[in-house]
Amino acid sequence: MHFNARSFLREFVCDIVIFLYKIGESLLDATIRPYTITAVCRDIFDGVNDPGAGLDPWAVHKRALDTDHVSYGSSGYNSSETVCLRLHELPEIEAEVQRHAAGVLVAHRVLVNIPAVVLGLFCGAWSDTRGRKLPMMAPSVGSCLAVVLYLTSMQARDMKVALLLAGAATQGIFGKTALIAMAVNSHVSDTSDTDDRTRRLGRLLASNFLGMFLGSLLAGLLQDLSGLLTTLTVVSACHAVCVLTILVGVTETVGQDADEDDVSFVANKTGVKGAITSIKEEDEEGEEEEGEGGGGRKKRHALFSWAGLRDSLMAVGKKREGNKRSVIVISLVALTANACLKVGDQDITVLFVQQPPLSWPPSRYGYLVAADYGTMGLTLLFLLPLLSDTLRVSDITIVLLAIAFKLVRGLWAGFCTETWMMFASVVSGALGGLINPGLRSVLSKTGNSGEVGKLFSMQSSLETLSKLVGSSVFTGIYAVTVNAFPAAAYLSEAACYLAVLVLVLWLGQLVREDGAFGLLLTFARPYNALTRTGEATKPLPCTRSEEEEEGEGGKRETKTQDLFPLGASTP
Repeated sequence: MHFNARSFLREFVCDIVIFLYKIGESLLDATIRPYTITAVCRDIFDGVNDPGAGLDPWAVHKRALDTDHVSYGSSGYNSSETVCLRLHELPEIEAEVQRHAAGVLVAHRVLVNIPAVVLGLFCGAWSDTRGRKLPMMAPSVGSCLAVVLYLTSMQARDMKVALLLAGAATQGIFGKTALIAMAVNSHVSDTSDTDDRTRRLGRLLASNFLGMFLGSLLAGLLQDLSGLLTTLTVVSACHAVCVLTILVGVTETVGQDADEDDVSFVANKTGVKGAITSIKEEDEEGEEEEGEGGGGRKKRHALFSWAGLRDSLMAVGKKREGNKRSVIVISLVALTANACLKVGDQDITVLFVQQPPLSWPPSRYGYLVAADYGTMGLTLLFLLPLLSDTLRVSDITIVLLAIAFKLVRGLWAGFCTETWMMFASVVSGALGGLINPGLRSVLSKTGNSGEVGKLFSMQSSLETLSKLVGSSVFTGIYAVTVNAFPAAAYLSEAACYLAVLVLVLWLGQLVREDGAFGLLLTFARPYNALTRTGEATKPLPCTRSEEEEEGEGGKRETKTQDLFPLGASTP
């Protein structure tokens, strides 16, 4: 069998891109979070945030350290470095540093996520007409620039926290996960047919989790064996290779850069059905034309265009045939709820395992996270193709099966008293990773191909915002109930998944109704064509036509306006 490297790269390029990006992102996140505490401590002890008042607690701490000769002498930078490395021996100072660092971590999370959400909303409509490559590359470019600021923060004597937050803002401004997730999911939807889309989106998510798994492991190894400088160098290398892969391997499927080979590739993937659907979408979306001589081309929005933002928002709420609008809204709500619950579960677990009876050391939690990501990646890589391709299980059934595993996880986790029990509950919950590809497949199949970028930008932005909400809500529940009933937070998570289960059952009913409606139209169209034998026959509602006059003789011709009508009736 002849190996076609170009076809192979086109088939797997998005998986490679997201895998490389997630390795770099996981490495960077695992490096910067611990460094934040060090940066806050050194800024304080180097005088950046020192109030300098005689009775100020920080001044008292400094004088006490000088008096006790705790390596805080006249050298300034070196002595503060020593103190910050010995915080565990100075509990009073450590508590203050932790309090300041908590605020910096919140600011870091906001700066990373909020600009990414805004950019994702603008970029969805833009990518539907201009292409997917630039949105794919931007987050990696932003991460490389952020690494420069992080390295500067580590080497600078002053302003460490300010440079740290500047790096976070740079990551957010270039889109981070929200933007690249929209781009790769849209590209996969562009280049796959509806039968193959669930498997392709699942493989994409598997690459995402496997990249996070490898990045989490590398973070600990690199920091133990070398240091922060080497770790950040590897981060930059991963993102540089990611950008190079996009430039070489990703072919545009929309926009002016899409060449004939690319169009043929998409046509082979999506088939005639996709080509006909695109004809329908030109009429349905009602895109403005670029002047009278625009040739019917869709209006190309600027990147930061209010019209593009409006189109992204309207793609969710606009009227559609059958139940499609309800299907899109419910799919987005379920995806957002799942992301919110996933983040909440992670934050609960990191606190729960440090309490008795488990009382884990920090390193063991790292292994738990690696097991979680690894299991999700393998599940999506092997189990999802078995269910979707071999057994032909529907998307909704796959999602319901995944939610069942999440319910088992939520009901069991709060009562784990042994290490093996916690690992087993996490592995069972990891099978819930099937939720996302199933719902994303439903979302992409329901929307028009010309608005895939808009829908996925909304989905990515909502999931990014859910990280802030989920973390706050579930850690709050845990903080209130930890002394009386620590399992309450996990049981709350299970109750929420039960609500999502009901939502998905409703979604399945709507999808089935739409399927029956589509089958009716399939038989109605040829029947309508047979009954129209003359001009005296009244046209059925399943075709809409208009008559155009040609020439002076009043010659008329009829043309079909909509290949996919909104309804059909029988005589």
